Amino acid sequence: MQPFTPAKLIWTEADFEQMSWQDCRLHGIAVIDDFTPHLHELRLDSDYIFQWIGFDTPAEQSGHWISPATLAFEPQRFHLDVPGPGGDWIIGMERTGGDTTRWTISLNTGGEIVVLAPGFRQYIRRAPVFVATPNQYLETTHRGGISFETSSEQA
Repeated sequence: MQPFTPAKLIWTEADFEQMSWQDCRLHGIAVIDDFTPHLHELRLDSDYIFQWIGFDTPAEQSGHWISPATLAFEPQRFHLDVPGPGGDWIIGMERTGGDTTRWTISLNTGGEIVVLAPGFRQYIRRAPVFVATPNQYLETTHRGGISFETSSEQA
């Protein structure tokens, strides 16, 4: 199987229509509040699924191309409704307009993360890894642990 290469390492709100967060594992949430340099962000650590393979392939070849990613917002305001730690998967992300864009990230646990921000940046931190079905997340050792970094280890 040929390795999957993403089109780019940093994705933004301009790419929203071609992105999907369905079934992406959420590993952590961080509020970055730093004055030097001036940086105020809400960051999510997730396993981003680039590609699903399996609808028309033998079962032993089915799986997902997944990379650890940091989704970063510079929020004007945000609200977290997360029932508790453990087992959170992103069902999807919606964008609604107005004076400020509202981003709603729905979770499998019934919770949601709502962010008022003009846009986002998603940083792909490592090259995608093929994960065989039925799994659709990266083990901690394959993703470099929990991280909110905005740099990539890819060449």
